Amino acid sequence: MQASKISQFPSVTIGVINYNGSKYLEKTLAAIFKIDYPDYDVMLIDNASTDESVEYVRKHFKDVSVHEMADNRGPNIARNFALKNAENRYLLLLDNDAIVTKECLSNLIGVLTESPDAATCSPLIVDSENEQKVQYGVTHIHFVGAALIENLNGSGSTTDERVSVATTINGTALLVDRDRANKVGLFDEQMFFGWTDGDYSFRLTGAGYKCLVDKKSKVLHPASVRSKKVVLHQVKNRWVFILKNYSWKTIILSFPALVFYEIAFFPFVIIKGNLKEYFMAITTMIRELPKTFEKRKEFFERKKLPDKRLLRSGNFTNSQSIIKNKYLRVGTVLVNTILDKYWILIKRFI
Repeated sequence: MQASKISQFPSVTIGVINYNGSKYLEKTLAAIFKIDYPDYDVMLIDNASTDESVEYVRKHFKDVSVHEMADNRGPNIARNFALKNAENRYLLLLDNDAIVTKECLSNLIGVLTESPDAATCSPLIVDSENEQKVQYGVTHIHFVGAALIENLNGSGSTTDERVSVATTINGTALLVDRDRANKVGLFDEQMFFGWTDGDYSFRLTGAGYKCLVDKKSKVLHPASVRSKKVVLHQVKNRWVFILKNYSWKTIILSFPALVFYEIAFFPFVIIKGNLKEYFMAITTMIRELPKTFEKRKEFFERKKLPDKRLLRSGNFTNSQSIIKNKYLRVGTVLVNTILDKYWILIKRFI
């Protein structure tokens, strides 16, 4: 591992989460071994891949310790393995298609170690084909259960500050202080895909820890298209997130807005041909309610911040299909306006 001018920084474990990522791992791991950080080890946690990922890493990257899961139950199982078994206090969780820049880890560690009330720090996640295009950055949660990503597809943040406090952050690349974060809990293994990182970091924020985004740090990540299976998990886990993390008062006061949002959202389900997946998601969510309420109890034993400090209203993060369609844009503006006014009405009571 390359020498660095930095000498006081602590040892870090880098945990690469993999499932069938053989086409990505060469670039991902090569980038890791080019970073300027002086002291780190690398582990690959493999979710029962059916390609040649494990064999490739063992042959070409002998310094990487490989840990194989028995079956593929989603990235959270692998993330939790890393959180529980990493050798060091600081753990950089990394997706198998995320390319770290040379200074990324040094920057993240510098920010996190200087922030005594922070549990995580994330870089900007930018498009690998266009580094000026932000995929994930400073993110907050709309009270109807939707991500509000600052300056999506832009070149950075709407502020000049290097470091911002987010309500939630993305798990593509996530530096975690295990000593702090593990006191709150692990990733929810009930969530297979979608809302996994948002739920995890929201609970950290709710427990009183800061989740930081360092806009000087960047990780390159390819754009992806959502499959029908991903849509199923997104719909189900949104409701799991709300029912697990919102107070009952917030849920009751927000209920008219939640119904309104669901009605407004439903035409998109039909247009995209996801009707079957939508109802499968709702059915699964209902079936898993006992597990959700059990985890709700665990979170509320640690929750310190009220929902009025964790939730907000604002303009939804729109997909390109909405941006290009005049009628969808108008409809989205109308929905935003109605929900903004409703949030002003109920926020004082939350």
